Amino acid sequence: MCKLQGLNLSDDKVFLNANLKDYLTFKVDSMVKAIIEPTSVKELIIAVKYCNENNYDYKVIGNGSNILPIKSSLNLIVITTKKICKQAKKHKGLVTFSAGTYICEAVLWCKNKGLSILEKLYGLPATIGGAVVMNAGAFGGEIFDKLVSIKVLENGKVKTLKKSQMKYSHHNTSLIGSGQIVLSATFSFEKCSKAEIEQAIKDVLAKRRAKQPKGYSAGSVFKCVDNIPAGKIIEDAGLKGTKVNDAVISTKHANFILNNGNATYKDIKILIELVESYIKKVYNIELKREIEYLGEQDDSNRRLPYSH
Repeated sequence: MCKLQGLNLSDDKVFLNANLKDYLTFKVDSMVKAIIEPTSVKELIIAVKYCNENNYDYKVIGNGSNILPIKSSLNLIVITTKKICKQAKKHKGLVTFSAGTYICEAVLWCKNKGLSILEKLYGLPATIGGAVVMNAGAFGGEIFDKLVSIKVLENGKVKTLKKSQMKYSHHNTSLIGSGQIVLSATFSFEKCSKAEIEQAIKDVLAKRRAKQPKGYSAGSVFKCVDNIPAGKIIEDAGLKGTKVNDAVISTKHANFILNNGNATYKDIKILIELVESYIKKVYNIELKREIEYLGEQDDSNRRLPYSH
């Protein structure tokens, strides 16, 4: 296959027989039919329409910070939104960011204008779109806290969804598996001094350094269980430091699995399943994954009852 016949995008935006490694924070190898990097909503619509009309399986991702492929080769096209980064827009007491904007970029843009918005999420390696889909959160804050509305692509049409039209709970939303692609998100904000926002960012970064490990990972692997952090359950079970080749459960935070260099998707998946089976056997607790298995049709393991 020399090119995707009939796809009206320039060659520098379409990469055939591509490796996902540099598009995932786990940094594991997995080949896909193609990776498409649209730089505008118009190009994203072209890519999605092309996949639908040609019956190609496809997946739209942000920064790939919550994904583990489960095969060495996947027969699908991956479309990334992280190069769709239009200028943020402040309007009528609200601020809107495109889906491809990184969380850190959004926070710093707001800081420079004296707007407090998503400081607790600073440091998450996620784009706005990906963070909204899973209701990303950290240190007691979630992206839905100040979310007002989003624009999505659904069945080839752009539509607006108000927060009240979506269901969401901790690290979970009705957008997961819905086929709706987030294009932008609009938030409320509070006016605040730059100094106060800078201090809030410093505080969050200090907490991250104290509690979370450095290295290649996809963040928290499992959801809380009845408000008990999964990391505590895993740590109490004595599983910190457990390894499968270069995949290891962090000794700093037991809900993080690190790729220490050459871990494969299989190493990480085996380690996840080891944790699941051991916690089930010892505590009769069924852990629910936060991370998505790319290549698995059934996404039910990531779903929980919604609280809103």
